[in-house]
Amino acid sequence: MTFEEARLLVREYLDTLGLDSPGLNSSGMGGAVVGDLEVYFEYAPKHTSCSWIGLQTAKDVDDAGSWLRAHARIYTFMREAKPEVLAELQKAAQNPNIPNAGGEITYMSENHGLFLSRSYDEAPAVKTFCRDIEVLMATSRHWLENVVEECLERARGRAVTKA
Repeated sequence: MTFEEARLLVREYLDTLGLDSPGLNSSGMGGAVVGDLEVYFEYAPKHTSCSWIGLQTAKDVDDAGSWLRAHARIYTFMREAKPEVLAELQKAAQNPNIPNAGGEITYMSENHGLFLSRSYDEAPAVKTFCRDIEVLMATSRHWLENVVEECLERARGRAVTKA
């Protein structure tokens, strides 16, 4: 995917929200707050990858080996997340009964953020991309409301019961 393709996809999505934006800035970053949800976009070389430690972003981007990543914020920890919490979140992410909207759960240590992230190697149709991002954001809300607290409780060693 080229930078211009990525920029146009993000611009078109933000336009559906009534936001006037170039899509991505010259550093390949963009984002928006939509109600109480946040979504961020990043154009980066494929060799950079999300991990439970954080994202690394290269400064020089080669269009031939690049992708667009969308990150819907799920939760922000007040401080660095404990390893046992991340382990529980990783277990939940591997559960096929918990939706992931075609993405993966990522933790960014630099901002203590938990995100649902999805990558695009090739530019999808604009309507498909916009729908994907809507689903990604709705799924991030599901994680916040139904999964995160359960994982926190399990990490604390407490049994989780639902009424």
